[in-house]
Amino acid sequence: PAPQPQVKAPVLEESTYTPPVKEKHAPQVSAAAAASLLEEPAPEPERKVSRFNEADLEAAKANAQKRAIEQSLNMTTNVDKAESRRLMNELRMEREAELAKKGFTVVIVLMILGLLAAAALYFFSVREFQDSMDNGFYSGVTKVMNYTSFGLGVVSVLLILRVGFVKKLGSFLFGLMTALLLFPGLPMLMQKKEEGMALTAVGYGAALILCFAICFILSTSEPVNMFYKRKE
Repeated sequence: PAPQPQVKAPVLEESTYTPPVKEKHAPQVSAAAAASLLEEPAPEPERKVSRFNEADLEAAKANAQKRAIEQSLNMTTNVDKAESRRLMNELRMEREAELAKKGFTVVIVLMILGLLAAAALYFFSVREFQDSMDNGFYSGVTKVMNYTSFGLGVVSVLLILRVGFVKKLGSFLFGLMTALLLFPGLPMLMQKKEEGMALTAVGYGAALILCFAICFILSTSEPVNMFYKRKE
């Protein structure tokens, strides 16, 4: 075969050859996709809360609820206590008014009994002794009973005035006469004249019983004490 001719590569004369720049075309988006992008808003970025802050927030809410419950209970308790105190005061005032009303009735009765006691004491003291009895001590006690009987009558009438001093004075005088009627009153009774001894004994017994009863009631009766204590 005949020899093939050798092909030589072309030699560029200039070494400063720059290749052409290829243009980049932006990706084309369809009209439907563009409309959907315009209509749908971009999602907001999710807020990140640390676990430590969430725990503090829950604890704060729990404490706030607890304080609110406690304050509500305290307010309810205070209201209940105030209402209870008001009701108790009203009941106490009503009870005191009822006791004072009863005390007024009792004092009226004591005033009458006091006058009877004064009359009985005077009647007993003026009864004559036996002719053979000559005792200065008994005569002195008789004078004390005479004067005290008038004092008992005056104090009995003044009891209605609701003066605390009169009440104490009446209790003292009636108590003193009770003691004097026991001794030396009982031996004095034995020295009275036998004529009219029954009447003398009745006067003595009435004076003793009435003086003791009035002294006891004035000192211990709650209605009487409330009558003098409570001012309408």
